[in-house]
Amino acid sequence: MTAALLGRPPVIRSNGEQKRDFLFIDDAVRAYEMLAEAIMEKGVRGPFNFGTGRPTRIGDLADMVIRLTGHDFKPVVLNEVIPEIEVLYLDSSKAKAILNWAPRVTLED
Repeated sequence: MTAALLGRPPVIRSNGEQKRDFLFIDDAVRAYEMLAEAIMEKGVRGPFNFGTGRPTRIGDLADMVIRLTGHDFKPVVLNEVIPEIEVLYLDSSKAKAILNWAPRVTLED
């Protein structure tokens, strides 16, 4: 993100095909506050996952950042990080069912 904000192409150390779940910090903080309240008031016990449940390809994230910063260059893909976990995202259905929690902020926002 910093590179794109400075007018330079972002560098992806992997091949850019990996998928990750990106959760806005305010949504994460709200989730843990809700969990703490539920533990104290209702005796709720974990574990809980907090995430969007929507994996985003690293290359697509770089393209989004480039677009949102008003540039038209392509990210530099180094393909140096091997092995890499291919897909990593979380199922927050337990948090939704027990805490009535869901993320509010989209990745693009």
